[in-house]
Amino acid sequence: MKLPRIFWTVFVSMRVLGRASSQSFVNLDFESASVPAWGTPQTIPFAQALPGWTQTISEPLSTNVLYNNTYLDSAGICLIDTNASPFIGEVIDGRYTVLLESGLGYSTNVSDTTLSQTGLVPSGTKSIQFKAASSGKFVVSIGGQALPLAILGGGSNYTLYGADVSQWAGQTQQLSFTIFGDRPHVNDESLLLDDIQFTSQSVAVAPPFILSALESSQSVGLGATWAKVGTQNPTNLPVASGARFFRVVP
Repeated sequence: MKLPRIFWTVFVSMRVLGRASSQSFVNLDFESASVPAWGTPQTIPFAQALPGWTQTISEPLSTNVLYNNTYLDSAGICLIDTNASPFIGEVIDGRYTVLLESGLGYSTNVSDTTLSQTGLVPSGTKSIQFKAASSGKFVVSIGGQALPLAILGGGSNYTLYGADVSQWAGQTQQLSFTIFGDRPHVNDESLLLDDIQFTSQSVAVAPPFILSALESSQSVGLGATWAKVGTQNPTNLPVASGARFFRVVP
């Protein structure tokens, strides 16, 4: 009689593990923060400020989150609210908005900053949409694959972005937002992020640009003669004397 009990125990454990690995995304609007003293600049443990999320910084300065404050010339993640006087008008939606900063690490190395969460992309999802304002280059990825972003609209302090994620519907994947640092370092770069949603709305993806030919001419305008100089992407050309003008033929 012991053998059936052993098999039953293993079966239950497998089901529990299966449920744990398929949890839904949480706190996509960043409104679940637990702030001890609302409005007061302070340092908050990451899990308390951004439950459900994880951070990756090339050279982490802290496992905490700055609340109503920013890092000076360094990488980190901040939580700002509508009561933060230095950031009046920067909160995008609701009470809280997240600020990702790239910059310097402990040394002179530049650190990128990533905010991630692993969860179940809802069945029937066609796109992800979010509101953001960025001073530098950023990327959004699912399962390690960068998403081609489309601009869907915007407001006074944000741009509404969207991307087709239909191929991951019903799958458990990691969603990541990364702001890249200047290389070489010149300024801190920032990404204000809020109101992330998985939706059943389709988002058109622009087709990739394909180089058909690169043409060259010694002049431009009416009467210019263009000659094909390359069909590869990229195309490498030898240095030549005199003026030369180029155009891409799609």
